[in-house]
Amino acid sequence: MKGGKLTVEEERVHLELKSKYFGIKDIKKVTSQDQEKSVRQLRYWISEGLVSSEDSGQKKKRPGWDKFNFYEFIWILLIKELKELNFSNGIIQIAANRLFSKKDKFYAMLEFEKAVLYPLFNRKHSFFVITKDGQFSVARPEDFERKMKLSKYSKFVTIDLQLLMKEFLANGEFLSYVINTKMLKPKETTALKFLQNSRNTSIIIESEDEPIIIEPNEDAICKFIETIFSVDYKTISVRL
Repeated sequence: MKGGKLTVEEERVHLELKSKYFGIKDIKKVTSQDQEKSVRQLRYWISEGLVSSEDSGQKKKRPGWDKFNFYEFIWILLIKELKELNFSNGIIQIAANRLFSKKDKFYAMLEFEKAVLYPLFNRKHSFFVITKDGQFSVARPEDFERKMKLSKYSKFVTIDLQLLMKEFLANGEFLSYVINTKMLKPKETTALKFLQNSRNTSIIIESEDEPIIIEPNEDAICKFIETIFSVDYKTISVRL
């Protein structure tokens, strides 16, 4: 993401993530609650206007509305974090209304969408910042200090979107979605397929330092995702 214009591949991913949907029951994959309770909770959030979409221009309240694109789903994960921090429904509703209406100044997308895509494309941190009265902002690490100095707010909460992204990518429940949308680079997607389908596959990641070998075990996918986001690697190869 450079110069206000996406590459062809970045644009493809952006549109894929807007068009491929999650069901309401997918929330159970990222919560320790039982399925019935988590679905009931999400439906309540919808009824309260906490989950909003730019496509409707209004709060999603109609019964049975149960489809979310990737950006909406990430917002639901953020709501979960904010509720654990005791943010009220009213404050989250204010943030949601702005979140899905605030256009980015440089890219043909929402500011929030760019903040979600930034760690995926650039492998860097991206921060979601919310104040106690529901005002929100997004910032790269290099912009964070400047934005906070210019801000009139002294109390705010920050959530690292890169951490949410890595948790999503490493969640085995979502691997088919990650592979089908080709959210990652081709060689990374290929490596993920092998890690998912073979118990005997090792992944070798070549960097400027010593090669990093991801051995086949229950933590292999998590380690692989963490590595590709933290290491400026040269090549990825598969060893069967």
